[in-house]
Amino acid sequence: MRTIYLALAALAVIAVLAYISHAVVIQTMPVLNPLNERLSVNVPGVVELYITALGLTSTSNYTMAMHLLKALGVTGAVRSLPTLAALHAHEERLASLMAKLEGVYEDTLSQVLMGNVSGARYLAVEGLILDSEAYGELNTVTNLLTTIYPNATGQVTSMAAAMRVRLISINETLIKILYSPITTNMTIMAIPNIVFVGGSVTVFGRLTTSNGTAISNATITIYVDGVPTGSAITNSTGYYIVNVTVPPIYKPILPIKALYNPRQRVSTSQHKP
Repeated sequence: MRTIYLALAALAVIAVLAYISHAVVIQTMPVLNPLNERLSVNVPGVVELYITALGLTSTSNYTMAMHLLKALGVTGAVRSLPTLAALHAHEERLASLMAKLEGVYEDTLSQVLMGNVSGARYLAVEGLILDSEAYGELNTVTNLLTTIYPNATGQVTSMAAAMRVRLISINETLIKILYSPITTNMTIMAIPNIVFVGGSVTVFGRLTTSNGTAISNATITIYVDGVPTGSAITNSTGYYIVNVTVPPIYKPILPIKALYNPRQRVSTSQHKP
């Protein structure tokens, strides 16, 4: 009888140990992230995501492209395969260059519209350098993607072609800004024709580029016989208007000038006091 009790006790101990062992095994099992697992082992899947990032870059969605590339950079496939690591570095640089280029390009056009020729040309040089670097990175990314994943050659080539068209267009525009003459034109009129010391004069006119494009939000300073007497801001169509007081200057004719500082563009109107 005692032997039976001992045998039952031994079975109970074995059962408890088996249960505990089973519980420990369950508690120590890793919880896998299916997406991370896919990105780590599925190289074609990773490459497809790089093609998606290139598509975002080609449509000027640089923020989303950079977010996706940042996520891809920590995957096992990218960290373990030199070819994918190289692709990652070049595509990340491409997206960064394109974002910078678009910003510089827009700033250059803005400076042209404001009549700041020297500023526009300085930015144009910077833009041309970025454009050249982006073009080289695009070629490298295209070659890497089509080598790693030949099945996507058509898709990648189409995206790259669209980006090359954009890069060439920016390049041509920046070259024109850099080498073509850009000037500003400003008109000035003042009323009345006969003025008195202490009297009011209304000065008005318009500021445009040489091709007739209005220059808005530009500061125009008015001088009466060299004395600054007032200023005005051009509106959206390039027009300005300001009332100034005639200073105590006693001359048969008073020159009234309007000065646009970025180009030192001066317009003059003669008035009799």
